[in-house]
Amino acid sequence: MKKLITLFLPEIVKSYLHIIVNKIILSKCNKNVCNTKNLRVVDNNLCQVIFSNSEINDDWENKMQNNSSFLNLPDNNHGINKGDQRAIYYLIKGIKIKSVLEIGTHIGVSTYYFSNALKDVTKDYNIVTVDIIDVNDINNKHWENFGATSSPLSRLESGGLANNVKFIKSDSVDYMKRCKQKFDLIFLDGSHQANVVYNEMPCALNLLNPNGIILLHDFYPNNKPLWDNNVILPGPYLAMHRYNNEGVNFKTIPLGDLPWETKNNSSSSSLAIVSKTD
Repeated sequence: MKKLITLFLPEIVKSYLHIIVNKIILSKCNKNVCNTKNLRVVDNNLCQVIFSNSEINDDWENKMQNNSSFLNLPDNNHGINKGDQRAIYYLIKGIKIKSVLEIGTHIGVSTYYFSNALKDVTKDYNIVTVDIIDVNDINNKHWENFGATSSPLSRLESGGLANNVKFIKSDSVDYMKRCKQKFDLIFLDGSHQANVVYNEMPCALNLLNPNGIILLHDFYPNNKPLWDNNVILPGPYLAMHRYNNEGVNFKTIPLGDLPWETKNNSSSSSLAIVSKTD
């Protein structure tokens, strides 16, 4: 009955209810201590400079623009949209990232674009991608539910990228607490519940190399819709808003409007960079 009722609710009402539920659950979390020693101070103009880089733009147009791997995916695949795929490719090359921890593999879209950008930075690049389910299970075929024709691993193998990528089936916080490796960039795109994102942040901070980057997906500033479908995922914003209220020395910088289309005839991005503030 609950699912039936929510099915007929307008998206804006569903989003409002999600905000209320996330706020309640987040309020029950104990306060976390965050170590920002290795977090990079990001200039607000960094992305603008990178996205206008002619060399990276040429690389994208020559190598990735007509990439057949994800061109036919529907916009509602619950993964990173086409414009944000391009953004992460540019960011990796522009900042010269060499290692990535990805939380939330899903169908492997961002994993694929991370890999393609990283291999141009260094042949010794490394990606660890974590998901609560086995995204490569050939029996469940999770990827088929979202319009993809092959598993994340198969797609990487076809592009000669699989040797540098490690897939982990685990809860995100559990994995990060036991992980011994450090990373240049950590991409938080797993659970979007406010309490989970809140608890992921200190773990991610502890796994950064010096001047490391944390990148968030599905960050909706002030929990306002970015597209005309009125859909929002309130958790990431609520988690970061609580940290701001607690006086942590980091801030969230939304990427805002990109120089290219993202989805729904818009250039809006839900990506955001976490920057140290001192």
